[in-house]
Amino acid sequence: MLRSLVGSEMCIRDRYQRRVRGFGVGSMTIKVTIKWGKEKFSDFEIDLDAGIPALRENIFNLTRVPIEAQKIFPKKGKVLKDDSDLSSFGLKDGSTVSLMGSATEQVATTVQADQELREGQKFVENMKDDELAKINQVYPTGLENLQNTCYLNACLQNLRNIPEIMEALQTFTPAQGADATNQQFVVALRALFEQMSAGGDAVTPYMFVSLFRRMFPQFAQMQTVGQGQQIYMQQDADEAWGTLNRVFQTTITGPEYEGNNLYDHLFGGEMQTELSCIENPDETNISSEPFWKLSCYMDKEVTFVTAGVMKGMEGTMEMTSRTLGVPANFMKTSRISKMPRYLVIGFNRFDSKTIKQTGPGDSDKVVGLKILKPVAFPFVLDIYQLCCADQKSVLDVERRKLEDIKEAELAARQATGTLLEQRACDLSPEEAAAELERLKAEKMGTAAPSEAEGAAAEAMDVAEPAPAEGNTTAMEEDRSASVPLGYYDCVGVVTHKGRALSSGHYQGFVKNEKGSEGEWLQYDDDEVIPRTEADIKNLHGGGDWDTAYLVIYKTRFSLP
Repeated sequence: MLRSLVGSEMCIRDRYQRRVRGFGVGSMTIKVTIKWGKEKFSDFEIDLDAGIPALRENIFNLTRVPIEAQKIFPKKGKVLKDDSDLSSFGLKDGSTVSLMGSATEQVATTVQADQELREGQKFVENMKDDELAKINQVYPTGLENLQNTCYLNACLQNLRNIPEIMEALQTFTPAQGADATNQQFVVALRALFEQMSAGGDAVTPYMFVSLFRRMFPQFAQMQTVGQGQQIYMQQDADEAWGTLNRVFQTTITGPEYEGNNLYDHLFGGEMQTELSCIENPDETNISSEPFWKLSCYMDKEVTFVTAGVMKGMEGTMEMTSRTLGVPANFMKTSRISKMPRYLVIGFNRFDSKTIKQTGPGDSDKVVGLKILKPVAFPFVLDIYQLCCADQKSVLDVERRKLEDIKEAELAARQATGTLLEQRACDLSPEEAAAELERLKAEKMGTAAPSEAEGAAAEAMDVAEPAPAEGNTTAMEEDRSASVPLGYYDCVGVVTHKGRALSSGHYQGFVKNEKGSEGEWLQYDDDEVIPRTEADIKNLHGGGDWDTAYLVIYKTRFSLP
């Protein structure tokens, strides 16, 4: 229900304080902290006996977040519902309650505005279920875990967060002659994502998971637990990510995609590899091959993701020398020659070791290990050092162009600010804007004629060319906004918690592009939890907690 808010924020706070002081003497009251985005309201009184409606009303008076838009978390990951029992969440004095939702703007109290508000309002009682779901759903919904499907849920949430994939699914039309099963899979995935976008409670992806397990039997393996009970085994999220995308590669195709398919278009890059013979340095071989993911290798020296990636791009190998005619050692050096639109980095955290058995007749035992070493990954990744010489040359040119444009804009603004201060009475706003563009063009080496030059040309009856629309400088025209700079923004993370690849728990973290700056969402299967950049930084590893396993980066077209 829409409401009119009148008065200053101080009046609202005073009204709230008067209201909470009016609780009954015999009621069970506690004081908590309300965390709403970056704001915190301490000493917020909650009457555990007053019920959910009273709590929502008091939060509305404090924050202006409408009751129907409030999403309250009395406990981490637990959403407060209208039929919930407040006392069941273990709240006590000093507890923190998280709130999500947008505050309504103040509405004018004129008769006309009030009438328009009444005519446009729609009561909750008259809304359909799908309308209620869209109102109450602040974030995309989660996915139920259908027996060890957390690995799949984490991948799906990250794929769903890529706009190009959502657009491709919406426009997908099954083609004649193509693999019918793969097309059915894509249609099922589109239906699942649409169901998730509709909001409401967490989605149970029974049909999609059943189809996934039938199409890819390796994800339908069973294990026996307890008293002979058969359950589905935990699987590798990295393998699931590749499997899902390979369906895109063979099914979502067309000339509008580079590489003629969606997977290559979004994630495909090229790696240039040089093999140099150590015994005969004159023998070299340069080749190119595609890649869809970079691997970050772990050792005691690696503390940053690019160092781990570089470990996998350099090394030695033995092969037959063409010139020597015998096996020789070669130095292998790989560098990126074509950058993908989305860069996926996988952390090689899982390894194995052999345990020697001392008993007679016992065979050695191989056990799986997880490397918990912390390896940092940035929110803005610079892959300049991972590129080949030709690609570096292109990046140097494009970065320099953008830096020159920024320097010119800064110099022009500074010069214009001084000029306006000196000639405040002489320049109109239009003249000031024109002077700004002239100084900017002058800095870029494409200066327009000065006033004196213009007057001389006018006296000679020479027509001055009109400035281009938008006053775009030659340097700006020369640089396309879609040319990559070698920078990538982190937009998604798949994490693993546990000590073995065949066990543990996966979660998905995605950057909320539609939310406030720096806001992330944690998808713990059916639970959706808002997170900050500080929380994402803690996913770098170092202990038995959620650790980055796959990190998804998106091309950035501006300087950091």
